[in-house]
Amino acid sequence: DWNHGSFAPQKPAADPPACCTLCSKEPSCAASTFYQGSCFLKSAKDVAKGLRNTTKAGVACIPVTLSNIQ
Repeated sequence: DWNHGSFAPQKPAADPPACCTLCSKEPSCAASTFYQGSCFLKSAKDVAKGLRNTTKAGVACIPVTLSNIQ
């Protein structure tokens, strides 16, 4: 998870691919994680804080190129 424990915006999603679609439609979403029907939209600032292993969330996607995250 990126910036685990942050209050990232979340939306309901059926599965990781649906979560990725939601993220790709949000201009401020740099990555998303999916957990129990919720899609957590992560900003570039969240992603810049680094990836942390967690057993509670699965990475759904990174819809932008890493060069866009600064």
